[in-house]
Amino acid sequence: MRNRRWSVMQPIPSLGDHTTPIEDVDKFYNFWYNFKSWREFSDDDEYDLEQAESPEHKRWMERQNAKLHEKAKKVEYARVHTLVDNVYKKDPRIQMRKEEHKAEKQRRKEAKYLTKKLQEEEATRAAEEERIRKEEESKKAAEAAQHQKKLKEKERKLLRKEKTRLRTIAAPVVADSHFGMSKEDVESTCASLDMEQLKKLCVGMDGKDAAEKARLMSNALRNESSSKEEKKIEAMVWNVLLQILTLHEGTKSVLLQKPDSSKSFDSFLEKRKQAQSIASPLSTRDEISSSTDGAGTASSKVAQLASSQTANGKAVADPVPDEAPSVADPDAWTEALYSKL
Repeated sequence: MRNRRWSVMQPIPSLGDHTTPIEDVDKFYNFWYNFKSWREFSDDDEYDLEQAESPEHKRWMERQNAKLHEKAKKVEYARVHTLVDNVYKKDPRIQMRKEEHKAEKQRRKEAKYLTKKLQEEEATRAAEEERIRKEEESKKAAEAAQHQKKLKEKERKLLRKEKTRLRTIAAPVVADSHFGMSKEDVESTCASLDMEQLKKLCVGMDGKDAAEKARLMSNALRNESSSKEEKKIEAMVWNVLLQILTLHEGTKSVLLQKPDSSKSFDSFLEKRKQAQSIASPLSTRDEISSSTDGAGTASSKVAQLASSQTANGKAVADPVPDEAPSVADPDAWTEALYSKL
């Protein structure tokens, strides 16, 4: 190519053939797409610098010629790019790579479609299995409920049968007022006993005389009363236990609360403070008079207490403590008398 002689970068990459690696082919086209030419296009100058009349005129001519050079260079680059584009489009190696990329893209698209289709089919299958499972569970639950209903109905029929049987067997006992058995007692027994207990009672009473039947009925009534009393006591016990547990939980929650120690030190300092006192003759005299009045009051109280005890004829002898105050210390005796009172 005649354009390679004007390239700034040398050497020029080779076009190669069909065995050339695609990386080298890309390098070849990248070189020509970024082609830089050293060609100046001075032959196309419009103005001759030697004919300039002044330096300013010469500089103007240079600017005009530079503009023409730039325009010619752009035209040259456009021509080279057009040529490279045409070669690139017709290059069988580039076409093969494009087809490979297109096939790879189509393959990925089909794989994505198949994956999505498989996921949808799996979701549909799982939903169908879940629906069938729920239907089977609902069916089994309905069958179990129906079976349970039949069993309860059968038990109710048997219970009614045993109650009717007990009423029939106990009819002679109720009719005889000597035994003190009423219809209410029979109905109470029927209401409190279950089917097995009723059946056992009927079997025990069947074929017995009236006295034996009355005894068995009385035992059943006593057992019923005992059962009711036990249930009542059990309910009371559980109620008390519940109250104890509730109180225990409340106490535990209070004890587990974190104490507020933010002001503990301030409170300690406040307690350690002593009351300030001003020593003066007046205050000393007041303190002496108040202590004397207190001693007199205490002495009068002791005299009253002694006279009352003497009038009642009771001698009171309080034990003297080991560390008793001496008589010469009136304040100590006053405090001792106050403690006795």
